[in-house]
Order: sequence, then C-alpha cells, then structure tokens
Amino acid sequence: MPQETPPVRLTLRADQTLEHPLVDALLTYAPPVAFQVQAVKSFHAHQNLKSIRDQVAGHQPQILVNVETTESDWSALLQHLKHAVSHADIAYAVTPIIAQGSLSTLSPHDH
Repeated sequence: MPQETPPVRLTLRADQTLEHPLVDALLTYAPPVAFQVQAVKSFHAHQNLKSIRDQVAGHQPQILVNVETTESDWSALLQHLKHAVSHADIAYAVTPIIAQGSLSTLSPHDH
C-alpha cells in the first residue's frame, strides 16, 4: 500500500472576476480536491486600484481559495490552474497542515 504524502493547504489570492474560472478548473482536476472560496477586501499600500469603484472603496475585491491537497500533488495542481487561467495574475502560498480535525471529537488529551 503506497504511503500518503503529508497534507498541505494551497492558498490562492485572485481578482474576484476569476472565481468562476478557478472553480471550474478545480472541479475538473484529478484527483478531486476539497476547496473553499471566500470573498475578501484586499488592502495594500502600493495597490493599483483600476476602477473608480475600487478607488472610492479604497480596496480591491478579491477572493481567497483554500485547497486541501498533498505535498506531492500541489505543484501539479498549480500547473493545472496555470494552464486553465494562464492570463491571470494569481498569488499563491503552500503551507503544511500540522494538525486538523473537528472540535466536537477533540479529546482533552489531544494537542
């Protein structure tokens, strides 16, 4: 039986207009991955606010996409996304998942 590689979280930050293309790309990726999409307001001292609406609001409407994947698969997943939305400027970060679970099943002795 092959040993599973450690889990990692791939976090993407992109313009909100890329939500549907990113979701479509993630839904077509094999092996299937679990992911969540959140709307966020992005603030940065040197941001380029393109629209009048963004300039008035003072922030860029963006999305964060958190993808649960593995240490051995995140790079292939990034290549899949790059191919699907090759025109887009999307920031990413990969972080190890040290622990995960449900608080309802957490025993007093778990840390």
